[in-house]
Amino acid sequence: MEQKIKIKIAGKDLSLKANDPHEEAMYRRAGSEINDKIALYRNKYPKNSLNDFLSIIALLYAKEVQELNFRIEHDPLREDLANLSARLKDYLDKDKD
Repeated sequence: MEQKIKIKIAGKDLSLKANDPHEEAMYRRAGSEINDKIALYRNKYPKNSLNDFLSIIALLYAKEVQELNFRIEHDPLREDLANLSARLKDYLDKDKD
């Protein structure tokens, strides 16, 4: 069930749609985390602008996504699962003949 929610980022309300309570919770945690990072950067670098902080935060999150994608693509179990799947398919196809 889709539900409209509001998340406040840097004092600005953002309207979003969440498909379920889990997704809503993820949006709320992410919003809270972003606001915490903004507060941290504001204290550490008071002369920088909000846009600077948001740019840095976006870059850091994008880097995390890239790291996770790299780990997924280079997971040793991925190759093992692919080999096992191919062996199973060969075995099942051999049984058809």
